[in-house]
Amino acid sequence: MRRMARIGRRRTPRKSVACVSRNLGEMKMDDRIRRIVIAGGGTAGWLSAAYLNRALGTDVEITLVESSAIDTIGVGEATIPSLSYTMEFLGFRDHEWLPQVNGTFKAAIKFAGWSPSVRPYFWHAFSPRPEPMATPYQNPYFIEVGQGFSMLHYAHHARKAGSQEQLGGFVLPTGALCEAKKSPLHPTDPSLNLRTGHHIDAGLFNKFLRGVATERGVKHRVGHVGDVELDEGGLIKALKLTDGTRLEGDLFIDCSGFHGLLLNGALKEPFQSDSKYLFADSAIAIPCESNPERDGIAPYTTATALSNGWVWDVPLFHRSGAGYVYSSRFTDKETAERELRGHLGERSDKGTARHLKLRIGSSRNLWVKNCVAIGLSGCFLEPLESTGIFLIEYGLANLVTLFPDKRFPAPFAKKYNDIMRAIYTETRDFIVLHYCINKREDSDFWRAVREPDAIPDSLHEKLEFFRECLPVTDPSGFVMFKTLAYVSILDGNGELPKRGYPILQHVGYEAGQKKLAMIAEQQRKMLAIMPSHYDYIKRMYKGDVQRPSVSPPVMAHA
Repeated sequence: MRRMARIGRRRTPRKSVACVSRNLGEMKMDDRIRRIVIAGGGTAGWLSAAYLNRALGTDVEITLVESSAIDTIGVGEATIPSLSYTMEFLGFRDHEWLPQVNGTFKAAIKFAGWSPSVRPYFWHAFSPRPEPMATPYQNPYFIEVGQGFSMLHYAHHARKAGSQEQLGGFVLPTGALCEAKKSPLHPTDPSLNLRTGHHIDAGLFNKFLRGVATERGVKHRVGHVGDVELDEGGLIKALKLTDGTRLEGDLFIDCSGFHGLLLNGALKEPFQSDSKYLFADSAIAIPCESNPERDGIAPYTTATALSNGWVWDVPLFHRSGAGYVYSSRFTDKETAERELRGHLGERSDKGTARHLKLRIGSSRNLWVKNCVAIGLSGCFLEPLESTGIFLIEYGLANLVTLFPDKRFPAPFAKKYNDIMRAIYTETRDFIVLHYCINKREDSDFWRAVREPDAIPDSLHEKLEFFRECLPVTDPSGFVMFKTLAYVSILDGNGELPKRGYPILQHVGYEAGQKKLAMIAEQQRKMLAIMPSHYDYIKRMYKGDVQRPSVSPPVMAHA
């Protein structure tokens, strides 16, 4: 700091000395955050530690404290494509970290039994384009008219002409590749690669992140937080552990899970439940045996509807992880476990079930004073669309963009809370959509989730538009779920609008039909060329496949 002062005096004209003195006085008042304390481990805690360490460098001391009495679930977990970008930010491409967590790739979600009278199952594949995109003209799946609109509108026109193909199948080969258990990635030609998420062993992933963070300087403390000390202004000053240790910090990250120890507990920020919209408030998780050499590895997550909720099935390299997300209002945990094991069959015979109570909803604000909640302590939505880790990533990206100093400016916190509230609401509404348009009639649960009171007003507005026309995504702004996502769910449940996109009547159908034919030919070639998912994963684990770098989208929206 003294060196900076000398440089300032040497270069400043005499008449500006007073002004420079004031500026230097402000510079000497170092308001930078120097100490971050993270309360809680798991994916939220260790991803926060590694991410903030990477973003801020070693001049910010980061300490993570976690209790040895709290274990992660350790079953399979599914993600969306954003995790590749985040892991590359940390310094790892997929082929470098995925084998360490027994991971596989995920090209889509297979929804089975949601509206069996319409389709026995349907696919929700990832959008063919990364976000954000500079212009729709660069993308073969968008027609070059005006601001561009999805080829799905032409596919809708083709369906009306008599085709029974699921609309997503017109524009992406994902469903066909998944049916054949083909890899969504090619070992030597990245131009053939589809966008993918991942299937990971949650326990191994947390262990990997912990190793990365601690090797880079994050301090790890094992202990139980017994008390939270506040200063006279209501900011958190220190965490007091039950062994007498006192951890002081400038910024505190609450990763304490459903307990909300810092945000909801010490700072008394209210939690706002959304159980009136999402009835599934309980879960059972069971690790299952698999034989990938015999059966291959599915490149997709399966979400199968049962009588009072749905079952996830996540294929890992060494086994699979399964679980039942259900409503305790309509069944008890013993009955739910029997139903789950009956669905899984002998695969679950050796697996020990873990029963979980879910807290559905969001805290009113996720950033309060000098505390930011990341993960379950801030908000939670059931894992139907694999958004749990994304919400952690999105929270961290925006926290880094809006990273405060010790003044903790109120506009920063407000902006952060507005951003996170918007993404939470969008995600919640999309998940509710799956339920409210289902066609099942076999239980009170499935009938109840279609009641008007179980649909948020914000989703009612979307549904009114969808009855007139397929969804139209605004290409200028960030949205979590694009046209393909909404169309996949609407189509799978028999809720496509009767009319097509009106603009097509003016611009004509010929260009779109030609492009659909071109895409169909590309899909046939891909189906013949792509290796099996199991073979691709084996090669990657042996080091024979190196996935090219991705270009991370800017997820922060400050």
